[in-house]
Amino acid sequence: MAQASQPSDPKIEARATLAAERAKVAADRAKTAAVDSARWLHDEAGRLWADYRKQSKFFKWRAWIVVAFSLVTIFSVAMATRPQWSNGIQAQVIATAGDLGGLNIYVENNSTEAWTHVVLVLDGAYRFKQDKVAPTSRSMPFVVNTTQFAKANAETPGPGYRPRTLEVECDQGSYTYAFGTP
Repeated sequence: MAQASQPSDPKIEARATLAAERAKVAADRAKTAAVDSARWLHDEAGRLWADYRKQSKFFKWRAWIVVAFSLVTIFSVAMATRPQWSNGIQAQVIATAGDLGGLNIYVENNSTEAWTHVVLVLDGAYRFKQDKVAPTSRSMPFVVNTTQFAKANAETPGPGYRPRTLEVECDQGSYTYAFGTP
């Protein structure tokens, strides 16, 4: 069954037409500005290159020294201000001697969201499971002693056990920490 077309409001049609025209004018202006900027940049780069080629050898050496110094400075500042966390889940691990034997392992969640279904694995063999680890900004660091880890057959590491690696695995990602490294 065909519907009868409803008469449209002329004011609404006029507003829609005006809005479409304004959008077209804005798009044309943006396109013109981009083309003009690219043309200006190309002309300026060509002028600078021509000026550089006319300069003396001494000036060219000075220019390259300034450029190299600037690049070294930018690289140094970028390295000094790079993000502290180089792992995807922003984990930090600290190990200290435990009071009752073993090694206390502090695992800090420095991300903004809680880790879920967390599994800590020592040397690929001993496991410790935790349902959730909250961000350290909202709670204390998560602490576990090496004597709390166990293999699938319930064998636990002895109190003198010194692990080489700790893997932090969770739904949000994973991180491998090598003991004895900063």
